Amino acid sequence: MMKKRFVMLLTACLTLTMFVGCGDKDGNPTMQDYNVEKIVTLGEYKGLEVSVAAPAVDEASVQMYVENIFQNNITEEIGVKDRAVENGDLTYISYVGTQDGVAFDGGTSEGTFLEIGSGSYIEGFEEGLVGVMPGETVDLNLTFPENYHNTDLAGKEVVFTVTVIYIAPEMNDDVIAAMGVEDFSNVDELNQFVYDQLLIQAESNYEISIENEIIEQIMENTTFDKIPEELVAKYTENAAKNMEAAAAQFGYDVETYVMSLYGTDATTLTKQFGENYAKQGLIFQAIANTENLNVSDEELETGLQEEATLYGASSVEEMLGDTDKEDYRDFYMFEKVIAFLVENTTVVTE
Repeated sequence: MMKKRFVMLLTACLTLTMFVGCGDKDGNPTMQDYNVEKIVTLGEYKGLEVSVAAPAVDEASVQMYVENIFQNNITEEIGVKDRAVENGDLTYISYVGTQDGVAFDGGTSEGTFLEIGSGSYIEGFEEGLVGVMPGETVDLNLTFPENYHNTDLAGKEVVFTVTVIYIAPEMNDDVIAAMGVEDFSNVDELNQFVYDQLLIQAESNYEISIENEIIEQIMENTTFDKIPEELVAKYTENAAKNMEAAAAQFGYDVETYVMSLYGTDATTLTKQFGENYAKQGLIFQAIANTENLNVSDEELETGLQEEATLYGASSVEEMLGDTDKEDYRDFYMFEKVIAFLVENTTVVTE
């Protein structure tokens, strides 16, 4: 049997997509278009000191991800099917909820885990599955609570037709091995795999925190003349596209996503991002000019070829599409500048 490879999906910061992706070569402002010395008056940017927390992984996070990975890799083939459901079991079920014979919105699932006794579902649902054998289907005649958040269903009698597909097995070496995942074959290896992945993320977050602290200090040390409106508009548009993509990934509309995370509306937030990234870009260009960190044509072409190869494009032109390659020059310059700033900053680990 071909072994599966598990890839842990963790939070990623905005990088290239923040600066590249405007998708319009005509009228696309880049940092080389500006005499930044007339816009930016640099303060101190070398010899700074920042304090950040040391990268760490807590046991609770490890266990959360271990359980999540375990559940995501259980199949019906290795699920328990030779005994009835008991209180405390983690079951895998499918169901359809109907009112007067008609399925109602949000009442159907083709497959989901449910821990019996967790109180996750309305009263009687979990209790009604105790004693059911995997493979069996039961009708549960239930009533939604009077104070249920969906007023269309509050206090209404419904029928849930539920099939118990299997009971999740206990996590042990044999079950882990049967999953056929390339990255781990027993419980200890699964725990170590998760720890290693979380440590990589923690170390990445540590580096990002250092960079953010440096940028924040430099922003405070810098004064600006009028920021070009077209530059702010460009980065605002890119921020909006990133927000929409992030919201879609989690199944939210952008306004709900932004309000839940940041407590403001999407228009306000993306404009703030646009202004901040425009200022940051101008600062970086001023530093690049001062420290001879601009990206040559040769460096740009080399970087573009590497990007094309990385993404499997047959040519740089195919990879670029409608994107202006000068956006990549800006991004590569940003990378050179942040590396220079980190090298010239004292980092105190807390």
